[in-house]
Amino acid sequence: MTDDDLIAFADAYCEALDFLDKVPTEHRVRAVFDIFRPYPVEVVTAAIRAHTLDSERGNYPVTPADIKRHIDRMDGRPTAEEAWATASKFAGDETSTFVWSTETAEAWGAAKTVYRRDPVGARMVFRDTYNRIVTDARSRCLPVVWVVSAGTDPARREAVLRQSARLIGRNAALQVMPSPSRLTPLPGAASQLALEGPRSAGAGVADAVGGLLAKAPAKWRPVLEASLKRVRAQAERDERLSRLRPRLEARRMRERKRLMDQKVQSYLRSGSAQEP
Repeated sequence: MTDDDLIAFADAYCEALDFLDKVPTEHRVRAVFDIFRPYPVEVVTAAIRAHTLDSERGNYPVTPADIKRHIDRMDGRPTAEEAWATASKFAGDETSTFVWSTETAEAWGAAKTVYRRDPVGARMVFRDTYNRIVTDARSRCLPVVWVVSAGTDPARREAVLRQSARLIGRNAALQVMPSPSRLTPLPGAASQLALEGPRSAGAGVADAVGGLLAKAPAKWRPVLEASLKRVRAQAERDERLSRLRPRLEARRMRERKRLMDQKVQSYLRSGSAQEP
């Protein structure tokens, strides 16, 4: 996410807390936003909505841990058991073409020598290695990466690649597809929740600062350009926060009114109870 996504994130975050009559502070919104900057805003807001609908945790205010848990569930990675099923079924068959994640391939590399003499032990080695690799990748906000292991049977290879093209992408499928082959119906999208890199933020700065840079001597330009960059970033951040503050304040006012109404109703009920 970039600063351009602050309002969209704040809307989703505040709305989730609204259901529980909670109003976050501006500092809290900014802090949670900064935690999840490595992820696309679509993934983060989807995770917030998933928490709201969670039958267990949805009755409690959303925390960063809740958001991260749902992001991990939606990143497309197979479970350790699903990854083991793929590796143990196909990895020893040179004729089969299959698609697996890089974490699955790495875990299989650690377990395959054990598999020949002790399949049960190999499964344990694979599961422990896979879970460790996936946990590390998720902690570094890395997306799942799918790779093709091309078998020697061309007919089976094409069928598998057509089925898996949505995961690996059209170009990757073309590289290992038996030639020639028509791929018009082949879907070409990447993994649905593949994590994207940061998008460019809008830029805006005062004309006076830009004019000063244009007139400055060449030897001062690097220093002024660095200052200009900081001024531009701060101006954009202030603008977005200024748009966010009225929304938070409106939510706080609604919360104050609700609490005041509760106190009035409680007072009226207690007064009527004391009447003879």
